Amino acid sequence: MRKTVDNPADYGDRDAETSLMIIKRIFESPIFNPIDGRSPYFQPCITQVLIELNDVLQKAAKKNLRVTFTDDIPQSAKAKDITDLINDCRNASCHVPSGKRIFENNKFTFCVISGYSPQAMFINGTALECDYHDDIAIFWGNTRLYLVRHLFRAFHEANAVFSDL
Repeated sequence: MRKTVDNPADYGDRDAETSLMIIKRIFESPIFNPIDGRSPYFQPCITQVLIELNDVLQKAAKKNLRVTFTDDIPQSAKAKDITDLINDCRNASCHVPSGKRIFENNKFTFCVISGYSPQAMFINGTALECDYHDDIAIFWGNTRLYLVRHLFRAFHEANAVFSDL
């Protein structure tokens, strides 16, 4: 029998576990096996993962177990680490009028670049591109999120944080 929870703050770990299970089910779905960035379900699946993963990463940060890798996050980005990047992408994905979707007077909402594509888009001296053959870059404005190198890795690191508790 599960222990009852008297303090709503004690639900945080259970919420994180539930979110991680939801993310795992999404990643195991046919949309991601193999990855099909052209599916009409790809964007809503990514959005749901961003919602759930952002919540988990924020809970980890509150426990002083912040996921902090910075690989493939440009130093010029406002995000200082993956926790910030996921938060920025979640906000851009969920809030249609978000300024995070604007780049050089253009609105980029869930622009997908699959596989190695240097300078897939080039705007006023800035390249929006995917640097890897085995990954997918998703852009909101000029904010780039890699599916494998960012989203999958953040999920695995957050999962490790909560499985160790």
